[in-house]
Amino acid sequence: GGGVKQAAKLEEGDVQAQVDSLVCHIQYGVSIASCCKEYFARKELWGSRSDNKEVMELAKGLVATATRCYEQVMRLGLRVEATAIYDMLETMVHHGGVDGELPDPVPDEDESPIVHPSREQSFSSGWGLFQARLCDFLKIAHPQEGKCKWEDIRRIAMLLGSEATFANKGLNLLKQLMGFIADKDCDSYLQLMGLQVVRAVLYMRPNDPVLTDDQREAMFGLYSRNLPPSLTQSYERDRDLTALQLTLARLGAVDVVISCVESTDPDVRLAALQLGVTVLEGGNRRVQDMFAAALSQPSNQGFFVNIRTLFDQCIDDMKEAKRKEKRVLVEKT
Repeated sequence: GGGVKQAAKLEEGDVQAQVDSLVCHIQYGVSIASCCKEYFARKELWGSRSDNKEVMELAKGLVATATRCYEQVMRLGLRVEATAIYDMLETMVHHGGVDGELPDPVPDEDESPIVHPSREQSFSSGWGLFQARLCDFLKIAHPQEGKCKWEDIRRIAMLLGSEATFANKGLNLLKQLMGFIADKDCDSYLQLMGLQVVRAVLYMRPNDPVLTDDQREAMFGLYSRNLPPSLTQSYERDRDLTALQLTLARLGAVDVVISCVESTDPDVRLAALQLGVTVLEGGNRRVQDMFAAALSQPSNQGFFVNIRTLFDQCIDDMKEAKRKEKRVLVEKT
């Protein structure tokens, strides 16, 4: 009965059920490893069969499979489970005489002071691991090391902008991302990355089955060059863009723009303004009305103060640039 219920939850896409299932499988694998260790350690059972070629071939295959399991468990940081699997491998190879090469043992726990990574480091590390897991699952080649940030933005936008992605019906994951980066306590690096991803979704339109891969690449080229999100430049005909603008505005893009413009990070402010322009590109009247309704609230009056401050800063920077240019000309003459 429990197995049937678990299967039903997995069919429904229950994330916690999948986590519970993974934990159960890991525990089951560790139990098997412990049993194998005891078996290969007992010469009275194993020794009489060590000259059986068929058994030795099976044992050799078991070592190879267990080694892969050990490496995956180590990547998950499960030291206790990894140690149990390594002990089994060591017993099979050293005491059982099974052909195979032992992987590196579980390293001793570092007794140095714990240094917690920054949010930027955590995100970068987590995204790399996520890419690796996804590539393993889809059985495709891993991305090359050192890929530029544009490639990461493109990949995340395609993932979060498509309802074909697991648990992303109604672009729920994209909505959660926008809610996260709209929080004023969110790390500025994550806000910047999130703003760029949301804007890239408007360009690439991952949920549109009509667009070809070549068209999406062309659209992403427009994004990277900061050009308008339309290949035809005719927004009256581009109803798909208009509909997507409205969808993202309803999911939280309006709140994201208003909130992130108040950031103290100049890169975040610029990305927020760029997203705002893209959401309104082509004169989307319904999105304009949503911005007007949000900005009419007393709690959002700081938005206009920030915009005025940005304009003043731009004017001052332009004046300073002109003064520097004049000084350079005087020095040359």
